[in-house]
Amino acid sequence: MTPESLARMLCRDNESCMSDLHELDLLVEKLDAIAEEEAEGLEVDSLEPPLLAHVRDIKSIQERLRSETGNDEIALYIIRRALYKKYQHAVTSEVTGYRCPICGQPPTLLFYKKTDEGLYTGMVPQARCNCGAEWRIEDEWTCPSCMSNGRGAFRILVSSSTGLEVRICRKCGFKMAVARDAGGDLHRLHLYTNIILEAVED
Repeated sequence: MTPESLARMLCRDNESCMSDLHELDLLVEKLDAIAEEEAEGLEVDSLEPPLLAHVRDIKSIQERLRSETGNDEIALYIIRRALYKKYQHAVTSEVTGYRCPICGQPPTLLFYKKTDEGLYTGMVPQARCNCGAEWRIEDEWTCPSCMSNGRGAFRILVSSSTGLEVRICRKCGFKMAVARDAGGDLHRLHLYTNIILEAVED
């Protein structure tokens, strides 16, 4: 599954929908450019996850970005994305767990990465946060929000046209997308799966 195939599934033949997705892509590109600039001056007092808890002067940075963007959520997204861009290699390589090592959020996308085990290759579940951080998840059948465990803890919806799966925790309602065959730009794919998660009812 690629962002393009998911966009076709979301929009069908609706040109207005495709145009809206294109506008969303342009907005994310602009926010990424701002995050690149912010990353240069961003400093943390510790590399202990989550990094967001250790950003120096975070209140003043957030206030400035809020005044520039007019939106609290966008300001926080820029900070999270800037942290990812600057520190991803310092904190994500050996991390496992259920929360993002960059910003402490639960992942909203699971995908599978090939591993080489010598004679065999396997598929290892990877968690992905909206900030861009990716890490190996300990157990893909544990809700990263409330820690309910087991396949039966989730209601599972599957799209026959894309193979995209949505898991909804029966206890807390947390939603995750699962892409078994993720390809292309993962950040765009994740963005589009978040649109689907918003549309799915608990």
